[in-house]
Amino acid sequence: KEPNPVAPSVPGAISFDSVDTRADAGLADIQANGFGVWAFMTNTAQTNYPLMSNRHVTYAGGVWSYEPLEYWVDNTVYSFVAVYPYAENPTNIAVENGVVKLSVAETPSDTDWLVAKNGADTSVEGFNTTVPVSLQFQHVLTSVGLKIWRDGGKHQNDQMRITKVTLSGMHKAGSLSCNSDTWTYTTDKLT
Repeated sequence: KEPNPVAPSVPGAISFDSVDTRADAGLADIQANGFGVWAFMTNTAQTNYPLMSNRHVTYAGGVWSYEPLEYWVDNTVYSFVAVYPYAENPTNIAVENGVVKLSVAETPSDTDWLVAKNGADTSVEGFNTTVPVSLQFQHVLTSVGLKIWRDGGKHQNDQMRITKVTLSGMHKAGSLSCNSDTWTYTTDKLT
């Protein structure tokens, strides 16, 4: 079954657009695989009500879509957290009181975790329910590569000996509160 297109022409439907990242190949990967969205509503009737829980948002024909559709509610504050890559049943993501937490283990992984967050307040005068939610994905981990080369001088064929490389001030594992970009580390800093 094809997902329903979520376009600004669907009155009142929450939609996503302007999905972007700074990575060269990142946007193509996100478009090819989609991402998961958590959304929470707060109004006079409820606080951090879970509207979406890892809802898979996919891209086809220039449109981001998901199902079932969700609709804006008047006088409500929304918070959105999107995580890439999408996993149907992620074992390293938990939700506590409207906060999405992404845990990163000490064991090295090739996963390039990207997180985006945004909010909306339908009580603001002039709020337009046809404007999509914009998502700017950010890399949450650091990858360090080391390349050493010579500039071709007089001794370019001599052997080089590197005696020490130091990386410090980084952690190997922790949990990111995606809503606030706050890390809780489970290991000491590398020294």
